[in-house]
Amino acid sequence: MARDPGADVGGVPALRHAVRGVRGPVHRAYFFVAAAVFFEKGERTLFALVATPPRFAEYRTSKIVTLTGLTLVATLVVVVPHHGLGARPLSLLLGVVLTAGVMSLLGFVTAAPFPSISDWLIPSTVVIGVMNLPLLDHSGLWRSPLCLVIPTKGSMVLLGAAFDTASATWWE
Repeated sequence: MARDPGADVGGVPALRHAVRGVRGPVHRAYFFVAAAVFFEKGERTLFALVATPPRFAEYRTSKIVTLTGLTLVATLVVVVPHHGLGARPLSLLLGVVLTAGVMSLLGFVTAAPFPSISDWLIPSTVVIGVMNLPLLDHSGLWRSPLCLVIPTKGSMVLLGAAFDTASATWWE
């Protein structure tokens, strides 16, 4: 019983309606974790991590969980006043958590080879562009099975289902 993804919702195009207030906070996780990595590189915190009891997996997990939680709070602060409690909460929360987790991991991976944030910033937009390709599929502008291999496709379906612009059973 989902709406056509290209249909208008209250005069607002469905694509914009489905992701308004959600993609911004979710992308912040990507940039925040990269900024934390660059800050800790500059402070030599990452070198000290080798000599401390916590393993790198625990350090990475703590960063991802913390930033995912902050992203969830930021998303709720934006979405609830704008949409009220009309969004499906389970789809919204699951979509935000999955996307923020993926984007945080990507922030770690993409920031590692660069010496400074200014060197990383422009190449990082390529990653954001690729992760946003499912938006084109969701809006009907570019339908391709290639979008199914992009990790944010599933969370885009969940976010669309949260706002009734897509069905969570998109494969049918």
